[in-house]
Amino acid sequence: MYSNRYFAEIDPPSFVSSLILVIGAIFATILRILIATWLGEVLSTTQHTPALSSPHEQPRPTIPHEQPCLLLHEQLRPALSHEQPYGQPRKGKVSRHVTIETLPDDVLIEIFNFYRLSSVPLGARVRPWEWNRLVHVCRRWRYIIFDSPRYFDLRTLCTYAAPVGDILDHWPTFPIIIQYAGFSSPSPLATGDEDNIVVALQQTDRLCIIQLTVTIPLLEGLSTQPQEPFPALEQLELVTQTETGLTLPSNCFGGAAPLLRVLRTAKIGFPALPQLLLSAENLVSLQLEAIPSAGYISPEDLIISLPIMIRLTMFHLHFLSPTSRPISGEHQPPQRRAVLPALKYFAFHGVSEYLECLVSGIDTPLLKYIFITFFNQAIIDIPKLSHFVYRTETQSSSDEARVYYSGNDISIILTRGERPHRMGLRVRCVSLDWQLSCMAEICENLSLTLSGVRQLDISASPQLQIGQDDIDPLPFLELFRPFSNVEGLRVAKEAASHVACALGQEHVDMGVFPELRELYIEGHGESTSGQQAFAPFITMRRQSGHPVIVHPWEPNNDLQPLVTPTPTPAILRYDPILELEKDTWDTCKQFDTHPRPFAVQSLFQQAQSLLLSFMQSGRVEDLENSIEVSQDLLEMHTKQIRRVKLFGMLAFSFALRSQSSGNMARSISMFEAAFQDEFATTTEKLGIGWWWATFTRVWNHPSTTLVYQDTLSALRCSFIGQFTIQIQPISIGRLGSAIQVPFEYASHQIGSGQLELAVEAIEQGKTLIWSEMYGLRVSAARLRRFNPDLADRLMTVSQDLEAVNNSIPVHGATGSPLYAGDHEDIGIFNPTLREQQRLLGEREKVIREIQALPGFENFMKAIPFRTLQNAASRGPIIIVNHCRWRCDILIVLHDSLPSLIPTRAGFFERATALATDLVGIRREYPLESKQYYKALKSVLEELYEHIGQPVIDRLRELGIAEQSRVWWYPTSVFCSLPLHAMGPIPSTVGDEQYFSDIYVCSYTPTLSALMEAHSPATAIPDPVTSLLFVCPGPSLPGMKGEMAAIKRIGIPVTMLLGENATRQAVNDGLQEHRIVHFASHGSLEVGDPFNTALWLSGGDRLTLLDIVCARIPTTELAVLSGCHTAELTEGAEGLNLAAAMQYYGFRSVVGTMWSMADIDGRDFSRPFYRTLLSQVGTDGDPLEENSAEAFRLAVQRLRMKEGMTLERWVNWVHYGA
Repeated sequence: MYSNRYFAEIDPPSFVSSLILVIGAIFATILRILIATWLGEVLSTTQHTPALSSPHEQPRPTIPHEQPCLLLHEQLRPALSHEQPYGQPRKGKVSRHVTIETLPDDVLIEIFNFYRLSSVPLGARVRPWEWNRLVHVCRRWRYIIFDSPRYFDLRTLCTYAAPVGDILDHWPTFPIIIQYAGFSSPSPLATGDEDNIVVALQQTDRLCIIQLTVTIPLLEGLSTQPQEPFPALEQLELVTQTETGLTLPSNCFGGAAPLLRVLRTAKIGFPALPQLLLSAENLVSLQLEAIPSAGYISPEDLIISLPIMIRLTMFHLHFLSPTSRPISGEHQPPQRRAVLPALKYFAFHGVSEYLECLVSGIDTPLLKYIFITFFNQAIIDIPKLSHFVYRTETQSSSDEARVYYSGNDISIILTRGERPHRMGLRVRCVSLDWQLSCMAEICENLSLTLSGVRQLDISASPQLQIGQDDIDPLPFLELFRPFSNVEGLRVAKEAASHVACALGQEHVDMGVFPELRELYIEGHGESTSGQQAFAPFITMRRQSGHPVIVHPWEPNNDLQPLVTPTPTPAILRYDPILELEKDTWDTCKQFDTHPRPFAVQSLFQQAQSLLLSFMQSGRVEDLENSIEVSQDLLEMHTKQIRRVKLFGMLAFSFALRSQSSGNMARSISMFEAAFQDEFATTTEKLGIGWWWATFTRVWNHPSTTLVYQDTLSALRCSFIGQFTIQIQPISIGRLGSAIQVPFEYASHQIGSGQLELAVEAIEQGKTLIWSEMYGLRVSAARLRRFNPDLADRLMTVSQDLEAVNNSIPVHGATGSPLYAGDHEDIGIFNPTLREQQRLLGEREKVIREIQALPGFENFMKAIPFRTLQNAASRGPIIIVNHCRWRCDILIVLHDSLPSLIPTRAGFFERATALATDLVGIRREYPLESKQYYKALKSVLEELYEHIGQPVIDRLRELGIAEQSRVWWYPTSVFCSLPLHAMGPIPSTVGDEQYFSDIYVCSYTPTLSALMEAHSPATAIPDPVTSLLFVCPGPSLPGMKGEMAAIKRIGIPVTMLLGENATRQAVNDGLQEHRIVHFASHGSLEVGDPFNTALWLSGGDRLTLLDIVCARIPTTELAVLSGCHTAELTEGAEGLNLAAAMQYYGFRSVVGTMWSMADIDGRDFSRPFYRTLLSQVGTDGDPLEENSAEAFRLAVQRLRMKEGMTLERWVNWVHYGA
């Protein structure tokens, strides 16, 4: 049916990899469908069935919008379950004889379609799904897919470095996408790309999307293109990186394009544009930006082509320089104006003469948004623009106006309070006097429209050029006169002196603001300067019998967060609306640090402000207007606002609209579109996914589980793509609440009774921080023994990725899904970020190949519970999950399902307060103070009440004998609380007991780390137990006693003292000793956990990052006898020196949670090493099996010492085996 030549040229390893990946993805899709169906979880993704194109293509069954999984289950049931009725309990196992060949064609078609819909971003028409992988699998699959090209929306992609000639010669004649950057990411063309573009452009009847970065060499090839029609062309984007622009050949792209919907150009002269537009009856968005002088198009030609565009929604016309103007006397008024019935947005950047010619020939009855920017002109006479505005009913009157001037331009934004319509007028020039004169001339022409303005705001940029503070007041007065009915005037502090100077002139009469009643001055209540500046004007008005009342004003006063929450009903114990309000408020404040937005950017800001206003006031009109603006921007296909932002805005807006099923469905659809947007960054995906999961959970929607799973994947990608040595703290902060996704997902699974899955989710979340940044160590070592080539490839791409990450500059950003900071904005043109994305893709490809190897199926995946259960082989593991939805305690056992202990209501808030209070009082008072003693005692008592007592009761129920080993596996704030010392435990006899007296306690950063610590140690040729002692300050108080105690432990000791305790010497010593003992002060870096360190000689430091990057082949035990060695910093999920050393090689680690007394190191070391070495000997016996018992005994001895205080013995903790 089709040529097989192209298949024969496929690289065999690549083919095998693709085959494995596709089959795995297909079966994963089937499994996901069946699991979702059996659990009653029905996907509600929006699905579209493309129209059929030929009588030979048979219609395919349409998947119902509400229940695609149920239909697939009904179709799969005969093959997979031997006609077992749906909804009945499944008995027995699926037949082992069922294979993929058993499935009929119709079922395969639906599976392929489901795979397609889950692989392609919703609404994305630029990036086709990778159907070519499926057709490589077998001949049957190839025929099935090729037999339904329109149903599967098959398209051929021609892009960078692709063998376009071979693809077009040997693939079927599918629609073609030519994608060489365009607006999405204009990068330089590779060698041969120009020739490939010319070859692809010859297929004019198949071209559906063209995105090109035009170069001078490419122009030569385009000059040979015949002027033929483009019957399938839907989108045309042309951009160039040359400074002055380029002009296309006269016949290029001049053929008819009846299906064209989006046309965008930037710095491109387009001589054939009028001919192309004459056929563009379906055009929705026309954006001609930065038109060079050589590409001038007359307004008459535009007017002639406009009447056919009855669907045109956005019209943006922008000239690169003021030389593009109509020839004097050439223009003749049209006999009949062109009507654009669907136009909502009109923007113009050029000279007034051109605009006058254009607007005199068009009518736009539904126009909502007008933005006009004029170049610096001597005269701006715009009577026809005034008539155009007045005859446009939606723009004929405005009641609010905002004037803003800076060192580069001056602008006025006119709005109508009850509708989102707005008109913007701007003049580009540097001189403030000239700015004011030009704008005054414009306002005089529009005096009829301005007469309806009742509220006027005036603000300025604080960075005015030198000399602009001393201005002529007369231009200000000329600017103010057309605003004859203003009743309220609000003045920002940067403009106060200018406005006050103008209004305070003696000759000012009632012709300026005659109806003014209220004057609002920013900072009026904070100083008397504002009052003094406006005093002459206020006095004149009072004397004339027209007094003006002065008020203080904040520019964003209408957007201030409310002290009391909006009357939105809280759901369960968590109300996401309050957090969304804060998030939106933070987003709106971002605009204060950026140039005042204009045109499309101002509309997006307006939509955000309206959304926040609704959340604060409850005005439904504000929400409806926010939705209207966002939908308009989405419909306009504007390039200035990325679609992921608009999808996110609409998702929130529909979520807040009402709790109807229709609005929920719309919100979920928008969340999905935002999450799947092909140009969304990993940070944006994570933020959107977190909110998506939050709302679906509030609504109890059946897709919640799948949304959490997708968001977990986004979290993993965020760690891979964002975490570098320089920007780790910023990246952690940028993730915000979304870093809690694994623990929230776990709480959701617990609520559903899926305790095993909850344990998997917690482990996956905890290991993300530990493994994704610098991990892969344990698995990579095993991989090298099995497949050195893949191990080398993984190491190479990981090193390259780290090098690229380290070269990316640090930019401020926010975790808000509504706003993208500088880091995202620079990504469009930044080749470093493009290389980062390429390496991330290559790394994922290598990981998939590794996962195809026997025994590596779970490489870099969530570890199944059956495997994680092995961590509890030597004692139960107690997980304390801290989550805003619900807090729970899970006890993991090695031979049964987890045991759940629910917590009391309000436990989340109380635990947070305990951790915060303990850290706060530790910073405020000395550790030996009475205040800290009382606070710590209270925390331990309350922890025992909420956690300790329920855990002890449950352990007894489970038959776990006292004095058994247990491990604490805390999350979030519990990582900084001393769970091992909860108590005292009520007792009628004997001394006070604490939790660590009842059970032998240790901590673990992850279950996988504990499993590794329990695994057999690497064989050592000469297994003699020896100790490395590191003490950079042997003369410090307490150090001599500790050093003497170490010397008498009875095994070989290597001393690194004073200036010999260098980082290099320590790293070398770690390779040769089974035990290392640090007698050194530690430093805690708040907000920067990887910079937490142990001090060495000469101010050198052994940081947590050094530990992470080290290789520890033999060292089994580390004792960190220093301050803060097991203390957490803010924003770190369990990251501290002790935990890091245990995770990255040491089997057991001893550390301290805060500062320690100098003599405690000596008093702890004596009983610890005496007990440890008496049980294991010196001939290489495992140390980890007895280190916890020796640790407990040493702490108990320390506790019994005369004068010992609570905080000194609670301070010590044990990690690992």
